[in-house]
Amino acid sequence: MLAATRRLRIGQIITQEGQVQVSDLARRFRVSDETIRRDLAELEKEGILQRNYGGAILKQPIESALLPPLEERQVVHR
Repeated sequence: MLAATRRLRIGQIITQEGQVQVSDLARRFRVSDETIRRDLAELEKEGILQRNYGGAILKQPIESALLPPLEERQVVHR
């Protein structure tokens, strides 16, 4: 599975469940804990989640992290 696909799925899981554990994700995706930690670090940079010891919690809904601010969208779509 590609990293981008795995990260998208992790984003979906954390959006549904509100939190994730590194060990659970590693087992689910059949990758190492370190791979999951790198994925969580990338998702944290994107503002989707906040990492904590052994996992991560949802920071904000994934859709709002991907959308530009309302003011910017209004200017673009005039």
